[in-house]
Amino acid sequence: MAHHIAAGIGGVVTTNDPVLAELCRSYMTHGRDNVYMSIDDDNTDDPSVLSTMVERRYNFERVGYSYRATELEAAIALSELEAIKLNLDMRKSNAACLTYLLGGLEHLLQTPYIPKGYDHTFMMYPMVLSPEYDLQDFLLHLEKNGIETRLMFPLLSQPVYRELFPGLENKYPVSQKLTKQGFFIGCHQGLVFEDLQYISNTIRLYFKDRS
Repeated sequence: MAHHIAAGIGGVVTTNDPVLAELCRSYMTHGRDNVYMSIDDDNTDDPSVLSTMVERRYNFERVGYSYRATELEAAIALSELEAIKLNLDMRKSNAACLTYLLGGLEHLLQTPYIPKGYDHTFMMYPMVLSPEYDLQDFLLHLEKNGIETRLMFPLLSQPVYRELFPGLENKYPVSQKLTKQGFFIGCHQGLVFEDLQYISNTIRLYFKDRS
């Protein structure tokens, strides 16, 4: 339930920019020329269209990937859209509830702040632990009590990018702080108030035991 829309595997890209839409279609089909995006694109007797297809159908204009959704995955994703507003409202409500329940711990745990005029749909609920506490010890406490966690991992903290761009991470101190002390917990629409209260109580118990 982590993602806003579940499709089994993969995801959905939306844009109102036709240039970006064309690029997305190309990248998801191995970088193919956009003249041929569907098996039906060459289903015609028009000689000029067929000539173009023969010439360009197997042109690959960029390095792309195999990101096409199957019909089953697309059907699941479309069905999810029917409940998207309710799901997003519940996620925002759960996040607001968590922030309220964790009130008073601001010096120990940084919770999300949403500036006026902005919105957040909360795929997950992010927090940053005070550096006076060990993040792994804190997360182990949550995991032992049945609360799943996920590290906050800026791209530059990943081994592959450290190898590709050695030393670049050091230029981004905020990213480094999030790598060392940041984490996520679930905020999905399947959670009820009793779950959120349990999360808050479990977090408070950690600090109480170490005060």
